[in-house]
Amino acid sequence: MDGISKRIVLFLSAITGIAALGAGLITPVFTLFLYDVMSFDVLTIGLIYAFYTAAFVVFPIPFGIFSDKKGRKPTMMLGLLGYAFSYLLRILADKPMAFGVLYSLEGLGDSSFKPAAQSAIADVVTDEERGSAYGIYHAAGAGAIIVGYFLSGFVATTLSFFFSFLIGSLLCFVSLIVVVLLMRETLRLDIEERYKINLKRIFSEKTRRPLIIYLIAIILANFGVAAIMPVLSIFMILQYDLTLNYVGIAWFVYMIAYFITSVPTGKLADKYSNKNTLGIGLLVAAFSFYLIGTQGSFIGLTVALIFFGTGNSMILNAGTSYMMNLTSIEIRGRTVSILNVLKMSGGIIGPIISGILWETIAPVYSFLLPAVCVLVGGIFFLLVGIPDRELRTPVSNV
Repeated sequence: MDGISKRIVLFLSAITGIAALGAGLITPVFTLFLYDVMSFDVLTIGLIYAFYTAAFVVFPIPFGIFSDKKGRKPTMMLGLLGYAFSYLLRILADKPMAFGVLYSLEGLGDSSFKPAAQSAIADVVTDEERGSAYGIYHAAGAGAIIVGYFLSGFVATTLSFFFSFLIGSLLCFVSLIVVVLLMRETLRLDIEERYKINLKRIFSEKTRRPLIIYLIAIILANFGVAAIMPVLSIFMILQYDLTLNYVGIAWFVYMIAYFITSVPTGKLADKYSNKNTLGIGLLVAAFSFYLIGTQGSFIGLTVALIFFGTGNSMILNAGTSYMMNLTSIEIRGRTVSILNVLKMSGGIIGPIISGILWETIAPVYSFLLPAVCVLVGGIFFLLVGIPDRELRTPVSNV
């Protein structure tokens, strides 16, 4: 990367890190807040999480178009506002529907902020360096989340859950102010004709097959991840007899593994293969889900969370780079958004299925079924995924 590109990547990484610190304070304890304080059952919690994924299906396309037309900066600003108000208003919510709506507002934030930031990086970094750039970007977010995860249990127990929500909201407002004052737009397009596209042009003859293969694997992966997230903290308390403070530390272990491996797996994706790195990452994640559901000791849980963090690092870095190599700059925002809509479709039913399995069969199946789905996705992608050399410099869609 040249000097300007590296500065932009580092700036976007820092902005993401500030907001991610707030998310880290909330994520490990939120389901426990719903379960213990609000007395919601696991299926209800799964339905609340489904609101988030549903929002990630509704919002990405309009925000992707907005990102390509108006720029990455205003799109990121809207996303940060979504995060900030989602966290802040949880202080006032008291009904499942209210929490569902607020969680969908967080989905709005993820639909706009993250794709815009990732597109901004792709705007200024060559495709041969994207894995490394996303490694830096994801490592920065992970480093901030590590701190948040470590502190989450202590903040919730020594102060209150409501302070977690308040601090998370304030950090997102800080990120928003920095973006408004300091960020320079990376999108440089002024030809209106370039905005006139449709799905047929996104799924061109060159990209159609690799995109479909990628989507099948990632839909299975998103089903698995979305299924375990609503129940993970609750399961750790019930299955492993952890206190609230140690739940935060367990999430901290997961994120430490993600952080440590983020830059190396990004470089691995560049030098080895995005395709193979992504496929292996799915297999590692599947194994971690199996271990979480079947191990009974804290040591076994720790090993499982290390595998989960490592696998997720491989998936995010290689998967993002793989996806960006299938886009061209003039339609990147909306292409990424459309792909996000399609790949998140599996995530909508993941939390619901997980809640049903938990309530009607046994909690362990909330981890075993996701493990099988992610395993199938990884094997499928390794067998039929398109090699990187066939994806470099895709044909422009203009």
